[in-house]
Amino acid sequence: MVQAPDAAEIAVLYEGPGQGAQEIMGGTLANFLVVRPNLPDKEAAVILNDPAAEWLAERLGEAPTASFRERAAALLGELWIRHLYREHRRVDSLSFLGRAALEGHPELVAAFEQAWREGNLARAA
Repeated sequence: MVQAPDAAEIAVLYEGPGQGAQEIMGGTLANFLVVRPNLPDKEAAVILNDPAAEWLAERLGEAPTASFRERAAALLGELWIRHLYREHRRVDSLSFLGRAALEGHPELVAAFEQAWREGNLARAA
């Protein structure tokens, strides 16, 4: 019997923000390199649209600044890529995350909020 792959089997490396997504797509682009076992490495990008970023900022009590959007896209992008691999054994070249997608995956929102808070506590220390 084939076992479902574990998202821990992959390495998701944030390569930095992308350019032009704000003007063209109304969101913040995060670029990643995904290292998968027994498969070629894959480049992936995740766009977090503005309404979703504003919704997340409000939930966290943060201002939806460019800095917040960039950090949120990077963090949520990694969570999304791991979700896709764990659930569907795929990594999309481009994912567009809006508020509806996030509301459809409350476990990702909860993981994002926890990681955000832990990251901010680490920065304050």
